[in-house]
Amino acid sequence: MNPKLLLLAVACVFLLLPASGFALEARFTDNEAHTLINEARDARLRGEFTVADALLGQAQQEGAAPMALILYERGLLAHDQGDNEDALDLLAQSANLAPQNDARVEQAAILVELGRWPEAVTILQTAFDARGADLKAEGIATDPRFAQLHTFDPFQRMIRELREAQSGPMGKLLLRLDEVESATDRAIEHLGKVVTVLEILWELFSLRWFAVAVLLSLGTLMGATLRQMSIANPPWSFILGMSGALGAWHVLARIVTLGSNGGEGVIVRAALTAFIPTSVAVVFRMWRRRVRRRRQSAADEHIT
Repeated sequence: MNPKLLLLAVACVFLLLPASGFALEARFTDNEAHTLINEARDARLRGEFTVADALLGQAQQEGAAPMALILYERGLLAHDQGDNEDALDLLAQSANLAPQNDARVEQAAILVELGRWPEAVTILQTAFDARGADLKAEGIATDPRFAQLHTFDPFQRMIRELREAQSGPMGKLLLRLDEVESATDRAIEHLGKVVTVLEILWELFSLRWFAVAVLLSLGTLMGATLRQMSIANPPWSFILGMSGALGAWHVLARIVTLGSNGGEGVIVRAALTAFIPTSVAVVFRMWRRRVRRRRQSAADEHIT
């Protein structure tokens, strides 16, 4: 065997052994840090917050500690302990170190809890920009933590645009069809509500005294309008307004029933209800005025 080749092989072995040793040590340390982080996560989920904090502290002291993951877990731990502002700060640091993790999604969820919806949408948009297709719009839309945002226009608009961008041409067509179907369903729902209201009104108007009350209100409103416009003074403004309302009711009843009913029953009741008290009031006023005049005449004669 060639001595030169042998010496070269021995030199290579001595050169590679330290590098391999360092790589194995770093990998072992990294695995140990992840083990501690996983144990801290389990302790947090069990509610053992002090244990979780201690385990994260140990993981942070390892040589190749994954700081993004440690900050992420510390943010979740702070949130579980009720310190939301600290949690938001820690999650933001984690997202800055590793934009591909879920830190910004967790940030947005906390902001929704706090009622800071615009900030939550901004954070989610940043997460989508950083992660691209890796973060699915459908997953965010169906996440129960963001259910409150379904009525928030900026969130709806963002999810709709991202769904279109992530779904491709055929997916865009299906999304358009879904939007048309949703709009149709909403229109049918609103139409059902209108029909229900109309049915209730029809039932009420079939009660004759309710119709009489509506007719009296209409006549009173028309009389007040005539008085406000100085066309007539009481009681003639009321009489004219009520007469106009009775006539309009008759015409409308003919139109609605196609000429089969002119609403005479309602009109008669409304006329009796309106004009009998008005007539009594007018007669009483005229009688009182006449009595007053007679008294004034008698007083004048007595003086002369």
